Amino acid sequence: MKCFRLLPLLLLTVLFVSCEKGKSEWTNHYGYTNDDVVGTYDYSNVATAFDGLTDNAYCHLCYDAKVDIRAVSSTEVKVTVVGSNEGLNVEFSGRPTTNDDDFLLTLAGQGAYRLFDLTSYVYTNAKGQTRIHGFVRKNAASESGHDTNYYFDVIKN
Repeated sequence: MKCFRLLPLLLLTVLFVSCEKGKSEWTNHYGYTNDDVVGTYDYSNVATAFDGLTDNAYCHLCYDAKVDIRAVSSTEVKVTVVGSNEGLNVEFSGRPTTNDDDFLLTLAGQGAYRLFDLTSYVYTNAKGQTRIHGFVRKNAASESGHDTNYYFDVIKN
């Protein structure tokens, strides 16, 4: 009989833990707007942010990355990515999304050689937070002769 009295308490505990876990899970933010992503971002502190990546000459993990996204117009943004430990400081301008169900924020650098490109995922969670995870690619046309990726994982302040 004691088991039946403890069962509701046990079920409530499991439900509470499940709900708390769900609040911090990140999902792709399909159909994001400029208003959703405009703002300043700092390192996310997500433990799995760089899983599967190893810091080396062609793959830099930018734990200190700062991202600033400003609206240029109703359809265009200016994205600045700075990673001081890796010497990264680049700017991109343009229209980041081309269809309503996209969750990628991608922009290409300007000029004939396009030295830098930006590829990132836009995520949200149940708390309404916005997170951007991706990389800036320094293309092989640069002085090194090899593509170099600068990975970042940031959350909106």
